Amino acid sequence: MRHFAVLLFTCLVAFIGGLAVPRPVAGLFVTATPSPVPSPLPSALPSVTPWPSPQPSPTSPPLSPTPLGPASVQSYVGYRVKTGDTLASIAARGGSSAILIRRYNRLQGVPQVGRELMIPVLRPQESRIPFKEMMVLKGNTAQPWVALTLDCGNSEGRLPGILDTLRAYDVQGPFFLVGNVIEQYPDVVQRLVREGHELANHSYSHPDFTKLSEAAILAELRRNERSIGAILDAPDPMRPFFRFPYGTYDMRVLETVIGAGYLPIHWGIDVLDTVGEPKSAAFVTERLLAIDDEELPATIVLAHCTQAVAEALPSIIEGYAARGYELRTLSEVLGP
Repeated sequence: MRHFAVLLFTCLVAFIGGLAVPRPVAGLFVTATPSPVPSPLPSALPSVTPWPSPQPSPTSPPLSPTPLGPASVQSYVGYRVKTGDTLASIAARGGSSAILIRRYNRLQGVPQVGRELMIPVLRPQESRIPFKEMMVLKGNTAQPWVALTLDCGNSEGRLPGILDTLRAYDVQGPFFLVGNVIEQYPDVVQRLVREGHELANHSYSHPDFTKLSEAAILAELRRNERSIGAILDAPDPMRPFFRFPYGTYDMRVLETVIGAGYLPIHWGIDVLDTVGEPKSAAFVTERLLAIDDEELPATIVLAHCTQAVAEALPSIIEGYAARGYELRTLSEVLGP
């Protein structure tokens, strides 16, 4: 009887073991284990996609669970960087994203104290940055760089020659474009971007903004972006930089432009190439090389796509290089 009980117990164990649940076959069962919590974004910001494309590079990590496209931006405010600021702290106070602020302002690093920024506000209810009027007059003086900004409208016929010279010297610069003229030369616009130059908004038809309504100002800005964007197949390729036609502005138009997301750029030195009688290359060269070394670093120079500037460029580039200065893009001159 005892042997019979042992035999019965052994058979029962074997039977139960045969009922054990088999391992799931890969692909047929979904694990009930909860997904791991996503790791936080790295403290170092990813590299900025070369302008004008606003899309992240294929190797960049996801920016944020919240879409950062234009539809997500509710408003804009201007901000001047203060001691102790970081992009993360600015974003937290502005209801924005550190990565979006960096990309929107074309930053290459941590902005220095005094750097003017446009803050795209994603969450207005969280923004504690008051609206601030500002006008950029100079860049970061820590670098021996100069921004030769070229306003291009009716003198667009000189652009190919200017681009040839800049390419020969491996120089990239900022171009403020007037859409109703430059849109007639799409190949030139495409070349500007292809060769690494920086685009900025100078309105569509170059009117005096102080004589326009707010609606008309916004229409000028938007139409210019659409015009150039259609050529480049890129939305808003000229943000955030803007220059007022004729350099004329008041508080009303300044508020309108900043509210539309543009950082107004003025200048420290005017070449005067479109003022009065036509100027010679010698006049332009002498005027720019006469700037002393105390004033020259980070100077924003106003020039136009004129014959005088086109002919003076080699002398200007070489003259500055002999003194240890370089022509750079506006975003580089303004700071990291």
